[in-house]
Amino acid sequence: TVLVFGLFFAGLMGVLLLTATGRTTTIEEVVQRRTEEMASLNEMADLLHACEQPSEALTLIRSTAGKLFPGHACSLYLYNSSRNLLTCEIAWGDTTGREVEPIVPQDCWSLRRGQPHLLSGPDSGPRCRHLPDPPPASSWCFPLIAAGDTIGLLVMMSNRTPAPDAAATEVSVRLAKTITQSVALALAGLQLREKFRQQSIRDPLTGLFNRRY
Repeated sequence: TVLVFGLFFAGLMGVLLLTATGRTTTIEEVVQRRTEEMASLNEMADLLHACEQPSEALTLIRSTAGKLFPGHACSLYLYNSSRNLLTCEIAWGDTTGREVEPIVPQDCWSLRRGQPHLLSGPDSGPRCRHLPDPPPASSWCFPLIAAGDTIGLLVMMSNRTPAPDAAATEVSVRLAKTITQSVALALAGLQLREKFRQQSIRDPLTGLFNRRY
């Protein structure tokens, strides 16, 4: 809730900046947009709590996040069981003609550092090796972290020209961070539930079903 209200006020500050620079965006338009985003986030959080399997949560994430980030090509990756690769579980947005390959953890700066890695141009920081060539105009990588454990990665890319102004970009980044935190907690809980379920029906050493099952 605190994060959602922080997102709302960040959007309001963006409105003031746009007004000061002579943009035509009105306060009513941006407040309405922020209100719709908050409603979508709250609905997604409620539905994620009701999901029983990771596949349900992933479908829900794709449908909700796709509406919040038009013009972005987004991919959500999760670690495999060996934790040496991240495989793409869902992708949405402008993904036409783009092949989504597994990611080696060392190829992503956000996974190395445990924090978002945001690039808005060729000179804005070191480029992740998993990005396509030629690179997009902007790329954002967000690690999915729950209870101190990194379970995956959200990658967002855009070739929008001209690039959004700083105020609009800040609001979008805050929104992406909020979604990432909700998604990480939900998926981690579902993965833990599935792990306990498997332990209850299969012997951990032989992999055979338990007698009671």
